[in-house]
Amino acid sequence: MDILDKILNVGDFKVKVANQVYVAFTGTRVHPENGTKDFIPASLRASGSPGTVTENDVAIIQINKKTDIPENAYIFPIAEKDPIDDNIPDDYEVTVLGYNAGFYMQDMNLQEAIKPQAQHGKITNTSQEYRIGYDVPTFGGSSGSPVLNKQHQVVAVNNSSFSLEQGFNYGVRLKYLIELINKIQKTKN
Repeated sequence: MDILDKILNVGDFKVKVANQVYVAFTGTRVHPENGTKDFIPASLRASGSPGTVTENDVAIIQINKKTDIPENAYIFPIAEKDPIDDNIPDDYEVTVLGYNAGFYMQDMNLQEAIKPQAQHGKITNTSQEYRIGYDVPTFGGSSGSPVLNKQHQVVAVNNSSFSLEQGFNYGVRLKYLIELINKIQKTKN
């Protein structure tokens, strides 16, 4: 974006980056030709540091109208403390509950609607303060998915992979997410 911004700003115009956030819940049938009609509008509340696979690229969004949340929607509770903050054993098992390939799976008639797939593995890298690596296979569409431990607690948010090899992925640890939530609560309006 920085290079593109420099190229485009040679003339008498300025590029403004804007985005709109929408969500779809499990069981929703999404039709790409409908644009955003099949999705629920949401707003960005806080974000980490977007960038490469080494960044804390995660965001907290809020659905604009509470009445848009389906009654049967499951919202994962966020612990006050990171369950793996002090001790991550070498054989720590995790599951990414994600949407591999996003709505493309339903378009290939492999699913009637958007449904999560559970992929299992183990934590393989704990060398960074806010990120963990794991050998769980994920594909595009799983970004933002919860990474769960055996007790079904959220320990991270899936955010990136090493694209040359499937099964080498990263998640932003829960302790970073807790910091973002605290930031929102301090500036709540």
